[in-house]
Amino acid sequence: MAISLDEGSLARMLDGAEEKPTVQILGVRKMNQKGPQERYRMIISDGLNSINFAMLGTQLNPRVESGDFSEFTIVKLAHSITSKIKDKNGICK
Repeated sequence: MAISLDEGSLARMLDGAEEKPTVQILGVRKMNQKGPQERYRMIISDGLNSINFAMLGTQLNPRVESGDFSEFTIVKLAHSITSKIKDKNGICK
């Protein structure tokens, strides 16, 4: 079964579109921070663009720890919250 990524969906999401795209995880990194909950930052790609600072909700940490969310895994985003950093669009081409 061929799975295709939703090309261009990350740029549309950052422009305010409500989407549930299929994307690929290119990398996962544990964040160094203080506090009781560990946080993970992901690099995700829609096949055309990538975002290198996607933060994973802490309730999904077990999926990283079990290996379900690892490098090159294809996932469908069911829920997302976008926020822009001043003067940066967040998209890498």
